[in-house]
Amino acid sequence: MILIFGVIIMSWRQAPQTRDSDYDELIGQQVKIFVTECLKKTTEDGIEYISLRGGYYDVPALNSEFMSRPISVHWHYTENHAPSTEVMEAELSKYITDNINDCIGDFQTFTDSGYKIDSGVLLAEPMITEDSVIVDTYFPLDIDRQGVLTKQDKFFVEVPSYIMKQHTIAEAILQEHQEFQNSIPVSYLIMDAREKGYRYDILHGSNDTVLYSIIFEDELIHDYSFAARYDW
Repeated sequence: MILIFGVIIMSWRQAPQTRDSDYDELIGQQVKIFVTECLKKTTEDGIEYISLRGGYYDVPALNSEFMSRPISVHWHYTENHAPSTEVMEAELSKYITDNINDCIGDFQTFTDSGYKIDSGVLLAEPMITEDSVIVDTYFPLDIDRQGVLTKQDKFFVEVPSYIMKQHTIAEAILQEHQEFQNSIPVSYLIMDAREKGYRYDILHGSNDTVLYSIIFEDELIHDYSFAARYDW
């Protein structure tokens, strides 16, 4: 956050200090850039967070703990409980709303530099696509710097992500469970992973529960994990 703000302040100091419409616009742009960077970082963190918990921010009661982390149980004996894409988008929205201020910090760094910023309620609307997550955000800001008043309210980021592909793979694995309800579909996983270019991990837990992880070999992409509970 400090690095982001430092770059912004440097660009502001280098700009002509004239009180015209261009200056007013520049004041607003400093804040817009800062919020956009925080939105991007929070979205990236949120994608990782929900990916490691079966698509959830608020993990449902039907979960199993692996490595001190609750994981949503997508397959429960004979039933599919996986979240839809729409549910995952809503969960990511909640994560962004709850956590973006960890980056923004109540605009304290701007306040220390003579800004007064009043913010309204943030509304983030993520859309999960095939290879990215797009987030349109409404966040009304009234910005005052030395009597120069400006407003900002619309922010947009697009973050590369395979969460849609991973979720689709997980759905296909669960579809295999419809036919073989009480077993790990190892043969299917081997063939599907080879065909689609991913790696999978399987970890046995307590209470006949198994953790599945869908992994693409890309340092920017996070594992997607979910659990299955069997009647063994």
